[in-house]
Amino acid sequence: MKVRKELKAECLYYVDYSLTVEDVIEAYENQFTLTGYVIKIDEEARVLKVVLGDGIIAELPWEESTIQPLVIKHPETTNVPDQVAYLKCKVIRIKVKAILGKKIILSRKDNMLEAWKEIVSKPKQHVFYGAYLNTNKSGTMIFYDIGEGITAACNIFEFTECRVDVKSWMKYSEIHELCISKLDKHEITVSRKKACKKTYEDFKTCDILNVKIGKPVYNPETNELEGYHVEVNARVDAIADLPQSKKKYKYGTIVRAAVRKVKPFRPKSEGGPTMSLEILDI
Repeated sequence: MKVRKELKAECLYYVDYSLTVEDVIEAYENQFTLTGYVIKIDEEARVLKVVLGDGIIAELPWEESTIQPLVIKHPETTNVPDQVAYLKCKVIRIKVKAILGKKIILSRKDNMLEAWKEIVSKPKQHVFYGAYLNTNKSGTMIFYDIGEGITAACNIFEFTECRVDVKSWMKYSEIHELCISKLDKHEITVSRKKACKKTYEDFKTCDILNVKIGKPVYNPETNELEGYHVEVNARVDAIADLPQSKKKYKYGTIVRAAVRKVKPFRPKSEGGPTMSLEILDI
């Protein structure tokens, strides 16, 4: 059994199906953290059924599923709290709270509280590796798991300089570097921009970069595709011309590009991106 060495998002773990009952007992005695997969919501018993290993099914009481107060946003249609419903068919990190005969009782809350203490002990400039979860309906708030199920919110203005539709541009569990900008009880606000150190001044002509494809750029006269808005990093966006092959790319694809020109910094209101690139045929 291994003790956690660093924080990692729940979705990046895998269930160990070789786990035995003896391993579960050892985890209980030493308060090790286990990885499970939620297979069912039992509304009558108010528990989640969690697979820990081959043939090992445990119970997670709803009250032990999160550090947040349980909320039911639409009580007219369901009795299941939103946080509980979200966990169905998800990989979670839990501790064994009790073993009562053949019944194994779990707590995700205890593990999250342990992770929370670790998070708040970090210096303000500490960089967390958050896994993208989802956005709100308007796409203005982006949610990450920054470790062991602890969710943090990033405002779109702290997300990127590149104008994107986050829902279609991002992939579930995509990893980003984040810095905490605000802590309030068990709510965390993060900034992707603050975690990014490089600005326009750090790039030069002929640099080869990984960039992420954004919205297309068309020739205003011919309406032909000329290139794309791309994200170089959270603080730097650019215009990237098509490669010589004129190959087209899907929204959100990461490609290699060469820096053609870096102009002196100026606000977006005075002209937008200040870096031009050319996508490479690779």
